[in-house]
Amino acid sequence: MLPTSLSRNHFLAYPFARLGRQLQTPSQENATGSWLRSQKAQLSPPYPRTRRSDQVDTYQNKNGEVKVLDSYSWLEQDNQERSSWLDEQAHLTQGFLERFDHRERIRSELTKNWDFNRFSYPRLAKDGRWYWNYNSGLQAQYILYRSKTSELPKFEVDSEEGPEAQGEVFFNPNLLVEDGTAYLATSAFSKDGKYLAYGISLAGSDFFTIYLRESSKPFNRRPEGGFLNDPDRLPDVIRFVKFSTIVWTHDSKGFFYQRFPERAEHGSAAEDKAGTETTSDENAAIYYHVLGTGQSQDILVYKDDQNPSWLFGIGTSEPDGRFIGLYISKDTTHKNKLYMADLGTDGDITSKLGNLKWHKIVDNWDAEYSLVANHERKQFVITDKDAPRKKVVTFDMPEGDPTEDLAPIEFKEFIPEDNNGGILSSMSGVNGRAFVAQYSRNVCDELHVVSSTGEFNRLDPNFVGTLSAAPKQEDDFFFATFSEFNDPGVIKRFQFKEKDVDSVEGHSWTTWRRTRMKGLLADEFNTKQVWYKSKDGVDVPMFIVWHKDTPLDGTAPAIQYGYGGFNYTMRPFFSVSFLTFVKAFKGVLAVPGIRGGAEKG
Repeated sequence: MLPTSLSRNHFLAYPFARLGRQLQTPSQENATGSWLRSQKAQLSPPYPRTRRSDQVDTYQNKNGEVKVLDSYSWLEQDNQERSSWLDEQAHLTQGFLERFDHRERIRSELTKNWDFNRFSYPRLAKDGRWYWNYNSGLQAQYILYRSKTSELPKFEVDSEEGPEAQGEVFFNPNLLVEDGTAYLATSAFSKDGKYLAYGISLAGSDFFTIYLRESSKPFNRRPEGGFLNDPDRLPDVIRFVKFSTIVWTHDSKGFFYQRFPERAEHGSAAEDKAGTETTSDENAAIYYHVLGTGQSQDILVYKDDQNPSWLFGIGTSEPDGRFIGLYISKDTTHKNKLYMADLGTDGDITSKLGNLKWHKIVDNWDAEYSLVANHERKQFVITDKDAPRKKVVTFDMPEGDPTEDLAPIEFKEFIPEDNNGGILSSMSGVNGRAFVAQYSRNVCDELHVVSSTGEFNRLDPNFVGTLSAAPKQEDDFFFATFSEFNDPGVIKRFQFKEKDVDSVEGHSWTTWRRTRMKGLLADEFNTKQVWYKSKDGVDVPMFIVWHKDTPLDGTAPAIQYGYGGFNYTMRPFFSVSFLTFVKAFKGVLAVPGIRGGAEKG
């Protein structure tokens, strides 16, 4: 298990390590050690001096004060000393890398291998158009395209055809700023399809600002003076948003979001310096923005002044939007409280939001709870309560005033925990009362269609890799993307025979499109899953990827790459960088299923 201080976005890599030391003879091992020592002696550069201060931080716990030496706190401050240190580090790194004559060859190969069409599965919005992300190969960010009509684009399954003939650019984030430092953090269409709310982050900050535009006005050209001067966007500007989704109410009059308090150091909307400070963010709150109003008029939906470090998430039931689910988290553990409110079926939604009556479905930190779908008042929830590999339970949404909720919520088991080691990764409603469930077993994904009575039907049972799907409860279809170590993606479509009938009988399951690579070909590479014993005797899986010309005698250069933590273990992934290395140097990629509290404990 890797150190828990590493976040999910950080990985541990061992470039050019020799795979399978046990396969080497003593003479080979000695030769390898001598080579590494000689390389270290030749390449060890003089590192810049890093000052150690005598800074001591004091923390409080239940036993009193704890003092921690923080010698490098000055590196957290934006000042000239840190800037000079960073410049010296960059100069050292660049000079070191320039010593290697393989750099230009690798750069050339990577550029060639990255240059292929990539795309997401399409999504049908309420404006009657199909939307999908597309990258022609070397673009910095994916472009959001949409169909010109209500018809689903029909590409040749194995073609390299771009979207221009059957689609149009709807939003091109590459046009936001010239230096490419702005990106689309999140986006969501209103339920009637007339508006798009989208968050733009600058310079890699976790903070973003939400803007709005009509779906009839694409963002396909760079406005004079930058995106803030975009004449086609609406005047609404919602700032200080972080760790948030955009959740529209079903009347399309506005949306929920999470924000933090305003700070002077965040600057103006044009500067948008939020995220450059190094102090912690506190006092998050859920607000509701009404379309066409200023942010100062936004409605406070929920906050907790007694617990300033807590974070919140919010969602609405589908497809009716009647119920609101509020998630409350206090730290990075996968445990949360779950509150719900009933908006009713009539009256103005906005007038109800300032004084919502919250039913405390779960008011402790004993497990993780996530709403999946609802059938009228019956709610479906994924939880790991008494089920480490997760299960699905149901409960009936209480009626009346929450102060009358005297009896505890009664949960009934719908789908039990898998007894063969599989972890329930996700579950979503589809076609009225059916579900799409995704499991992880031996660090590979499985996809199932589940009936309203809990009957399972697995799709593509021989698939070994990673998949993603995003069904909607109101749709009688869904798309899924399948990817492997040597294949960036195949998109398939599942179509029910009848609308709102959860039986899979008579369904269709077809390939919509397949990604075609240029410099790297799937059949050039081999993949094998092997197993090894961990220190406590648990069998742990590891994937080995090699080129067809790689010598398997222990002499091939190898990269070992993995991560495990926060109940997450790496599954198969496609990487141009790693496959380029494997092909160019006739090497090996090894990805162990490092245990992070997930499938293997």
